[in-house]
Amino acid sequence: MAQKPVAPLKLNEVELEGVVRVAKPKLFKHMADISGLYRSRTLISGGNNYAGFREYCPGDEVRSINWRASVRSRQFQVDQHQQEKSGRWYICLDVSASMRFPESDKWLLAQQLADAFSYILLACGNELGMVAYSDRIHQYCPLGVGRNQYKKLHKLLEQLLPDRKGGDSLLQSSLPYLKQQASVIVISDFLQSDFMRHDLDRLRKAGHYLHVFHVLSRHETDLSANGIVLLADIETGELLPVELTEQARELAAAMQRRQSQALQAYCKEHHFDYSFTTGDNDWKTVILNHISCL
Repeated sequence: MAQKPVAPLKLNEVELEGVVRVAKPKLFKHMADISGLYRSRTLISGGNNYAGFREYCPGDEVRSINWRASVRSRQFQVDQHQQEKSGRWYICLDVSASMRFPESDKWLLAQQLADAFSYILLACGNELGMVAYSDRIHQYCPLGVGRNQYKKLHKLLEQLLPDRKGGDSLLQSSLPYLKQQASVIVISDFLQSDFMRHDLDRLRKAGHYLHVFHVLSRHETDLSANGIVLLADIETGELLPVELTEQARELAAAMQRRQSQALQAYCKEHHFDYSFTTGDNDWKTVILNHISCL
């Protein structure tokens, strides 16, 4: 029997369309910058099928400017033409047990980010697939395009719920499903001693470009109890007695900050895009902040 989602996965389509308008020129430029391997479905030149116009970006050829459209919009617009190739993207979503604790807000935001990116990337003409993983693959959707692909991914996300216990975060288990070099959005809490660096390295060495979304609950390190408590690792089942003092709380918070900083430094070193967020933030703010940095 399928598990019910923590909360209905309903995003405002008007808001999604607004983000698409902002994201389209940014994603186009980003795909052109990171590698010659990936190109957006709609390019400025080449191809025979006219595909409308978009806002001018630095580096665009002056001859591609659509002057009539520019006068109407009061911003420079450039013509675009269809190409056979499109940008290839995958979403790798962590569904290990830690994603549902200590509160459901972390998992709900992870779901919403995956769903919103599915809508945005497909609306911008890209190919998109998805892998839901823990220590095994829970769901896989191969590359596809268009509205039907979004409906398929949306339904998949609505049916997903992290394990109740166990299920380590083994991102590398996704590798056999990432058939071609692509841009990969990794959504996880990265609660591992090496912040999943080994797995991230495996994807990097396979030629993938990573977008890392580090999602935590705002109470992830909030040890509010006093005295001796028994902490349980929800993924490994390991039990650890701990005396909770003010010093212990500060140490836990410091360790979490160091992990986040180490993950951010790793991404910066390899020129990957990193975003940190907590479950009390909304999906739109998180995505717009991430896209603005591309």
